[in-house]
Amino acid sequence: MSRKIYRTDSPLPRPPSLDETTRAFQERLRVLNAVTIELTKSPTFDQLCYQAVEVGIHRLGFDRMGLGFFEESSDYFEGSFGTDEQGNVRDERGTRTPVAEVPLMRVAIRDQASIVHDLDIDLFNHKGQSVGRGWCAMAMLWDGDRAIGWVSVDNLLSQRPLTPYDLDILNLYATSLAHLCTLKRTEQSLIKERNLLRTLIDTAIDYVYVKDTQSRFIMVNTSAWKASGREINEANMIGKTDFDFFPHELAQQYYADEQEMFRTGIPISNKLEPNVTVNGEPTLLLTSKVPLRDEQGQIIGLVGISRDVTEYMQAQERIQASEARFNLLAQVADASNIGVVLADSEGRISQANDAFLRMAGYDRAEMEHMNWIIMTPPEYSEVSADATQAADGKVISLEKELFRKDGSRLPILVVASRLNNSIQDMVCLVIDLTQQRQLEAERLEAALDKERAVLLTEFVSNLSHDLKTPLSIIQSSLYLLQKLDDPVRQKAKIQNIQDQTLLLEKLIQSVLTMSRLDQGYELSFSALDLNQVMTELERSLRPAAERKTQTLMLELQSDLPPVRASESELYRVIVNLIENALNYTPESGTITLRTYQLDSTAVVEVQDTGMGIAPDILPHIFDRFYRAEKARFAARGTGLGLAIVKRIMELHSGKAEVESTLGIGSTFRIVLPLDTS
Repeated sequence: MSRKIYRTDSPLPRPPSLDETTRAFQERLRVLNAVTIELTKSPTFDQLCYQAVEVGIHRLGFDRMGLGFFEESSDYFEGSFGTDEQGNVRDERGTRTPVAEVPLMRVAIRDQASIVHDLDIDLFNHKGQSVGRGWCAMAMLWDGDRAIGWVSVDNLLSQRPLTPYDLDILNLYATSLAHLCTLKRTEQSLIKERNLLRTLIDTAIDYVYVKDTQSRFIMVNTSAWKASGREINEANMIGKTDFDFFPHELAQQYYADEQEMFRTGIPISNKLEPNVTVNGEPTLLLTSKVPLRDEQGQIIGLVGISRDVTEYMQAQERIQASEARFNLLAQVADASNIGVVLADSEGRISQANDAFLRMAGYDRAEMEHMNWIIMTPPEYSEVSADATQAADGKVISLEKELFRKDGSRLPILVVASRLNNSIQDMVCLVIDLTQQRQLEAERLEAALDKERAVLLTEFVSNLSHDLKTPLSIIQSSLYLLQKLDDPVRQKAKIQNIQDQTLLLEKLIQSVLTMSRLDQGYELSFSALDLNQVMTELERSLRPAAERKTQTLMLELQSDLPPVRASESELYRVIVNLIENALNYTPESGTITLRTYQLDSTAVVEVQDTGMGIAPDILPHIFDRFYRAEKARFAARGTGLGLAIVKRIMELHSGKAEVESTLGIGSTFRIVLPLDTS
């Protein structure tokens, strides 16, 4: 069934003129006029919209009515109030619908029609759901050539036919609503702007006031009347002058300045004005006043803004005094080559004396770019931050380093404290510790030389003893060998000579190895399978363990990645650890050889069930030439075996560790980085 959209330029045919129809139309016009007058009294825009729908259905004779307004782009409209399926007014605010989804509305906007209608169309609720079928008419709310909204009616409830009078009444009603909605929106916008402006003025910390040409107050913000300290409010000040609140001399000066401004039209800008509190305490105001003009440009008063700058000016005086003291301190410190720095809590350096500039390598022109934070190496950042947060009156002393302009580091001692309890500024005395550090280094080097001399003396003594012992045994054995005729005893003496010869060789090799490692011996690295190394060593050393009825056990991680190491030196390390375990584990004991991965490293452990190491000995176990007099270390040696282990691990970027418990046993551990090539 084809449908046609009718507009006011193609009206419905009017029925023959009947007195009853005419009287009904005139009555609806009278009601429309009364309704329009009532709507002008609506206090708010939303109440206007609600009442417009309510009177539309209850007094203008429409079944249902809806009211909505277009967004700025006119692509969408927002609901206001409408009528539900039972004829009750409902709140449809918050709904948002594309104009393109409403054919009648789209046509009205396109053709700039006052009213459009359709005699047979689906009727919808505010959710866009079809609730029936009938006629629908829609009138645009035009503000000049711009559609601001729409009002629509239908016959869902009564299903009565549409008459030309319905369209006339709706068109007139839309014209009135467009005017009323525009006025109410403008009125509310002005009220909102006025309230916002007044709120801003009343919350301002400055004193804001308006005076007439007789210097009488006609508006005063909250800060202004509260600042007077008197038991007054804005109403008490309106119509009065400064003569009612301030000493005559001050009020006379204010009045004279204002009258001069009224005469010349020249504003008063940022003038320092004396003032007094209600208790007679002097204050200072920073004041600006500008003429207030009417539409013809005639001066009708002034707008003034004043700010109490008493504390600011006092602070400025204190700062000037502090700067004078700072300059004096800086001059005295310069003579002693002590740096003096003034910095804020963010590390920005505002002042520095010549001594500090010399330390840092900057000239005075570059000082504005200097900052404690940027000049502080990262490892000192935390202690530097603690110093900047020091409590009032507390003196902080700390040693740190400073990046100089050329990138070098300067060791310094900083003594810092807040300046006059300021929450921002700190004054710092800076002392160059370079010479002191050099003296300390020289003293440390001297101490190390002395320690090395003691260790060397001890080493020579131990080595002399350890060399004399096997040599003495060899001499005795040779002497007895010449005297003995018994082949069995001769064989025993020969074996004794061989054992002592091997011991001498081992002593000499340890000394040579340590010397080679200390002289920058470069190792040759390659990827090694630790499990293969441990398996080979277990096989080669098993006979030595079996001679003492000891058990060698392997616990190897099957998927252990390779390590990057020197094969010969790694063998030396692990053999040393296993032989120690064999030597210091009693018969029938157990030595466990273990490998596993820990993060990005591989770990080798040699665990024994020997007598363990005393806690006082444990920290020195990897020291050079260290030889305890306890049973565990009673075996002869140079005291270099574990020191060699430690040194080789250092050259591998690894480490050597030990854990031990007396009476239970020890675990020696080496940690190596995995091969990443």
